[in-house]
Amino acid sequence: MSFARIGGREIRITPFNRSMVRQWKSNLFVKNLGPTATNRSLYSMFAPFGEIFSSRLAQTAQGRSRGYGFVQYRVESDASRAIEALNGKSCGGSASLLVEFYRPPSATAFRTLYVKCLPRNVRTREDLDKLFAQFGERSSVALYQRDYKGTANYFGFVNFKSPESAAKACETMNGRLVDGTALYVSRATRKDQREHEKDNRRVRLRRLTLHVKSRSGNPLSEDLLKKELGKFGKVTQAVVRTQTCTGERLPIGFVVFAAESQVTKACAEYPDQERPLVISRLEGKEERAERLRQLRAGRSFDYSLSGYFSFYEQCCKMPSPPRTKVRNAFEGLSLPSAASAPRTAARRPAPILQSEEKERVGEVLYDRVERLADEYHAGDNCAQSRKKVAKVTGMLLELTREEVADMLRSEEALAAKVKEAEELLQDSAEDTTGSTC
Repeated sequence: MSFARIGGREIRITPFNRSMVRQWKSNLFVKNLGPTATNRSLYSMFAPFGEIFSSRLAQTAQGRSRGYGFVQYRVESDASRAIEALNGKSCGGSASLLVEFYRPPSATAFRTLYVKCLPRNVRTREDLDKLFAQFGERSSVALYQRDYKGTANYFGFVNFKSPESAAKACETMNGRLVDGTALYVSRATRKDQREHEKDNRRVRLRRLTLHVKSRSGNPLSEDLLKKELGKFGKVTQAVVRTQTCTGERLPIGFVVFAAESQVTKACAEYPDQERPLVISRLEGKEERAERLRQLRAGRSFDYSLSGYFSFYEQCCKMPSPPRTKVRNAFEGLSLPSAASAPRTAARRPAPILQSEEKERVGEVLYDRVERLADEYHAGDNCAQSRKKVAKVTGMLLELTREEVADMLRSEEALAAKVKEAEELLQDSAEDTTGSTC
């Protein structure tokens, strides 16, 4: 049954022996096999030199040869004879066979280097081989060319016979100036390995990073971030976000610590109300979306509702007042009135926030309105206070973009608008009570 084809793929039958599985000294690595090679042909090629414990040809999902395989003998001396007889031998018109003892990979050992940023005088395989000849014997050297925006970029791979030579070459040549060009030399890895390492670095960096906001809305500085948070541990990096077009600093920044324990200490010991900064752990996009979803669900109102009337009905559980009365009341909040505005093409209503923008801005406004409510109405019932905060936040979200921006920048402007909104709500409640009686 061994080498029989089932479902278009060859099967291999090998006796199980735990001691032989871990015996690497008699295991061979075979390279430069032809595209028509099969498991049977690989076995037949190495069978004359001794008893084979197992042989395997690397194949694609479609069953085609990848050009390399593995052969394991029961006795190490048989493997040595196979190397002497077959290494360098031509196989079916293809490149010469490479047969050597297989060295199991380890987490730190590597033999293949990736080289880029090559100088102008390195344009052939021989030039690249000469560049790394001082570090030890090489098994193979490859050089490739890739066009990028009309410019030819050269990169290559250098495979050493010993991991020690590869590690020494990587440490010595990476960053070295050759004819005015700094070489880039690193361990050669597959694309999936690079993506996995990139994801791991992103996760580690996120665990070491704090998201920082200015409580007053004023622009931040790196010195302020280090002064306020440096006492909790070593700050490796402090960054302040800037406007893309103007380069102006924003009241948002990031602080990276050297250890995750320092981030935990800062979050636990940094007071929220007495300091100029508001800090929190840096979250991923999915984590932040889930937290906001749960937060909105706990507050029993939805920021994505399109207007004040549905917002009023959803959050306050009260009948909506007449539209004409509310439209006139909104004039005190500088909202454009369709009845009073002249119908001319030159005058257009001021733009208001879209539903997605309301979700983002609503979180900030709710927290600030809630803080103001705690200061002005400390004796109010907790449930009534939350309802009032929800109502006021919904009214503020219906203002124009310019007015919302002014409230986010200035606490005085926000306090004035909140006061106007509370007065309107109180008048509306009195009118509703009078009509009911």
